[in-house]
Amino acid sequence: MARLAVDPDLSARAIAVTALTVARTAEIINMRWSHLDLETGLWDLQATLGQLGNTDGGEGTKNDHNKLTPLSRQTLAILRTMYPSRVSDFVFPGRDLTGPMSNMTMLKKLNEVTGDPEMTVHGLRGTFRTWGTG
Repeated sequence: MARLAVDPDLSARAIAVTALTVARTAEIINMRWSHLDLETGLWDLQATLGQLGNTDGGEGTKNDHNKLTPLSRQTLAILRTMYPSRVSDFVFPGRDLTGPMSNMTMLKKLNEVTGDPEMTVHGLRGTFRTWGTG
């Protein structure tokens, strides 16, 4: 996380937010400013999932409960720093700014920062699950 914090790339911010929220990569790259309430610290994940074409509770979710997700202070600090320089509704836009960042962009940055070509962004979720249930 310390290496990500000093890396100027938007992909580093995306990985940090992924680690802090334990969200799926698709949820992070499709996160939109219009789904975030930076004042109350809430992310309307249901709106994000709906825009992914999932109307049945979302991609990979196990139920159809409300997806209003609280954001940690650290996550909010990152997002609030990014907000003034936003260029589209995507929090993590791709090169053409009309779509989201590629998941491969995140993977490349993670491998660069860690020096471990075996590490995956999705592996952050698995690590958290192992730690959280261990």
